[in-house]
Amino acid sequence: YNPDDADLVTATDTANVTVGGISLAKTVGTTPGVCATTNNINVPFNLGGTVVYYCYEVTNTGNVRLDPVTVSDDKVTDVTCPQTALDPGESMTCTASGSAKPGQYENTGTATGTISTSGPTQAAADANTVTDQDMSHYFGEVTPVVEPAPVPTLMEWALILLSGLLALFAVPALRRS
Repeated sequence: YNPDDADLVTATDTANVTVGGISLAKTVGTTPGVCATTNNINVPFNLGGTVVYYCYEVTNTGNVRLDPVTVSDDKVTDVTCPQTALDPGESMTCTASGSAKPGQYENTGTATGTISTSGPTQAAADANTVTDQDMSHYFGEVTPVVEPAPVPTLMEWALILLSGLLALFAVPALRRS
């Protein structure tokens, strides 16, 4: 038997693949309410308490909704986010702050998202999570405390003035003799 084109059968099928993904970019700065563009800075540290501000840019890089999405930090306790879920391609900026420490400082932010789908794969997908981490660094530069020069007391000013007057009148008197 020799098959011809009329005897060939062609079939195609499309599969939907659930892919979860999350990305975290962490920055550190010293201006309140402004996300810095770096994750490594020098911070002037003083005993009055310099504040550092952290921004955590979280993006859903997958093709399914992530719900919930959480952001934590290994050394900063109160990371706040404007929402708890991200649709595919959506981003949000979470923030935190803390008091600067002297010397080299490093901390790590972690973003975690749970894959959320609908339909018969819901139970299996709910058990899957995606995570990403990013570190930031700063160096707390201890600035030396410069004590202001002491201001002379009234008695010291009087002695300075008296010394000047004596010098002013004593020099011409010495020249005459």
